[in-house]
Amino acid sequence: MDRRFASAAHEALMIPNGYELPVECESKAVATHEFNSCTNRMVCACSSFKTPKSCHCSGKTIRNIREDTSNVLPINTQTMQIIMEEGELQALTNEGEITLAVQSNFMVEFDQYVVDLPCAITMEPMQGCYNCLKGAQIVSHCTTSLTSSVTIHCTDNAFTIDCDQSNKTTTSTLHMARAVVSQECHAKCAQKEVNVELRGILHYHPEYIPSFTFEEKTEEKNPAWHITAASMIIIISLEQDGAVGPSRLLSKF
Repeated sequence: MDRRFASAAHEALMIPNGYELPVECESKAVATHEFNSCTNRMVCACSSFKTPKSCHCSGKTIRNIREDTSNVLPINTQTMQIIMEEGELQALTNEGEITLAVQSNFMVEFDQYVVDLPCAITMEPMQGCYNCLKGAQIVSHCTTSLTSSVTIHCTDNAFTIDCDQSNKTTTSTLHMARAVVSQECHAKCAQKEVNVELRGILHYHPEYIPSFTFEEKTEEKNPAWHITAASMIIIISLEQDGAVGPSRLLSKF
């Protein structure tokens, strides 16, 4: 806003754009004590070169500005109020532009939208290994009237499966710590709890555990194998022919 203002002890005026006063002073003190040093912008147009000359001077004065009430403070517009308070010019507005930097420490966790519908859930036996990076796989089937998701809560794990009208199949990977898995799980569908069982027998896949078969001082190594921990059988037989003789150690897995 580029406007000039004229102020006195009890009033203030806004000078219109392009309005030139005949005489302007830098301050009240200059106008009071050094009026002769104030700028004189009065220009008179004279039409005769004889004496006395006929001249026309501008009639613009402070009085002309005061007569227009839109120039008298306080001035109120749709977005601004201009006032003079204790000799200080103030412009107040209820509109403006600011830049805010907002930082939040809240973290919102969300997942796919879950529709709470009646559901039918079945789970196949788990397959895979335990205590291994690959983990074990569980195949689940879920039927609902509309496409949705259901969260299965078990003793040591929780996972989400998809459901639809065609008995949707979901394969989930879980990391188990034991070979024999038997856990009661539950899900909530239509505000009712649905119970399912997580079960299976998992393999153990070591990086390298050698097996040895000793027969009459001969040795054979079979490094590539895996076992089912629940069905591991070890048979050791010691055969002696009469006196103390060579022993035979048989291992079967």
